[in-house]
Amino acid sequence: MKKFMLALLLLILVFSSYLITNSTVNRVEIIYQDEYVIVDEKLELIPIGHESQTMETSYALKVDYLYKKDQIFDLYVDIDKELLYFIDSRGKAYTFTEEKKREILSMDVFNTMYANSGGPSVTFMVEDERVRIEPRELNWNYKKLNGDYENVTLSGTHETPRVRLPYDKDIDIYFEDQPHEILVTNELGYAQILDMEPLTVEKTEEDVLYTIKGMWQGEEHFGEVIYEVYLSMDMPVTVTYEEEQIRPGDFVTLEIHNLNPGEQLTFKQDLVNAVEVINLEERNIAILPVSYWTEPGTYHFEVASDTLGLPFVFDIEVEPREFGIQYLTIDEKVAEQTRNEEAYEEFDRYMGPARATSRATPYFEELFIQPVTGRISTEYGIYRYVNGSLTSYRHSGIDIATDKGTPILASNTGRVTLSRPLILTGNTLVIDHGLGIFSVYYHLDQLMAGEGDKILRGEMIGTVGSTGFSTGPHLHWMITHYTTNLDPFEFLEKPVY
Repeated sequence: MKKFMLALLLLILVFSSYLITNSTVNRVEIIYQDEYVIVDEKLELIPIGHESQTMETSYALKVDYLYKKDQIFDLYVDIDKELLYFIDSRGKAYTFTEEKKREILSMDVFNTMYANSGGPSVTFMVEDERVRIEPRELNWNYKKLNGDYENVTLSGTHETPRVRLPYDKDIDIYFEDQPHEILVTNELGYAQILDMEPLTVEKTEEDVLYTIKGMWQGEEHFGEVIYEVYLSMDMPVTVTYEEEQIRPGDFVTLEIHNLNPGEQLTFKQDLVNAVEVINLEERNIAILPVSYWTEPGTYHFEVASDTLGLPFVFDIEVEPREFGIQYLTIDEKVAEQTRNEEAYEEFDRYMGPARATSRATPYFEELFIQPVTGRISTEYGIYRYVNGSLTSYRHSGIDIATDKGTPILASNTGRVTLSRPLILTGNTLVIDHGLGIFSVYYHLDQLMAGEGDKILRGEMIGTVGSTGFSTGPHLHWMITHYTTNLDPFEFLEKPVY
């Protein structure tokens, strides 16, 4: 009887141990992103030791035990190593039979765990910089652990990446898995089959869309994947201008190409005092005023960048221009009252600041207009003798003789920077048109625009008079680039920008 009781006790202990191991369950469910997937009924669990090694996981396992309350554990998955296990509250790990494990790991819920499930990505190598490009479209097949192939199709909606290359550099392309064939095309008609050589890129600052098609033929995976990327190249600065004939009194508008934000240029030249680069949205320009003092000849330019290579070199040819001579006789009393140290000091005090700064963007969009009609009594740039003596200055603008009180119209849209009487020039008005361009009006009878006023092209700003150093009713009309006097007639037919 004693032996029987010991045997019964031993049987109970063994059965209890079997129950404690929880190796037989009623049902197992996999939980992924709040969704439940039933794996199997009456599934046997296999202990794999008292290890507690964990990894990051998005999966959980709900176990419905035969003899115990349901429990939920983290489920650890590694497709490449064919690992599938969970660790219970005692730190003991359980898995499934090899056949069942492959069956479970081939379920759709684990598709994203396969290394080739989404098609291989491609990496662009530009010098030391790596840029990863994800597939735009794919028709892809990969082999699961149960031997079946899973087909994946994709038409991506992610933003197409942009890669900018240094000048004259190609791109090395690396795939996670090397394709059987690589075809590269772009929107400009370029096509190239790549083997191991770098991708040749169009030399342009503009974004060009490239399409890369990879084709795979293998046992583990096969299909076609399409990648898209915009490529551009940081091109060296170049300079162009359209003027075919340049004379003293003219202006030259340079178009500066390929200038990056923040890139600084240095101009080595002796045509003008300084070159100001102006950004107009997607354009960069510089306006060069050619003074009436400029000698004819070839003027050499070297434009150097603080970021790119050798300077850009070009020449501007200034042709000769003949200027006339005017002999002017004026009442000595008028000359004494208007041409004296006080008059010159006052002129410098007001006219300098009025043209010292200009809005960086233009107020105007159209060509300039002549502000008043009448006889051209004195042309631009001529040498002048006053009462028999040669003056030290040239005629800075155009004199238009007409009746006193004739309306004067603004040559173009801008803002008034000076409106006041001056001893030398009489009632004087200056308008800033932006980009360093100013129009100037002397000897007015009436000033009809105040400082700070916004003036429209063709708007009446005053009337013709004979105030200041003047021999009769006329308008002295000037257009200047800051303080450099230019021929106003050049602005009537040629756009500034």
